[in-house]
Amino acid sequence: MWEEVVNSALAYSKMRTEWNYFSREEKQEKDKLRTSLHNTFIINLKAFHKLVEQMELNGDWMEKLKLPEERKRWGDFAGYVVCFENIRAR
Repeated sequence: MWEEVVNSALAYSKMRTEWNYFSREEKQEKDKLRTSLHNTFIINLKAFHKLVEQMELNGDWMEKLKLPEERKRWGDFAGYVVCFENIRAR
């Protein structure tokens, strides 16, 4: 399940980074895909959190992301997941 979280975080973070270099037209073309990638990450993270709770592990970290009010915070968290996984791969 964690691998799905990481893969969806990677896909969304890649799109979010590329977003800085897209033209206005490219952004209009890719906006639905970007939203879909973001939603997929959120769905995967929620599923992972549910598993964490079922295993009776501490899942308090989820409250700090405050969905749905803080979608941008969830996107930021996707970037952190990618960063930490990259460091862990050393």
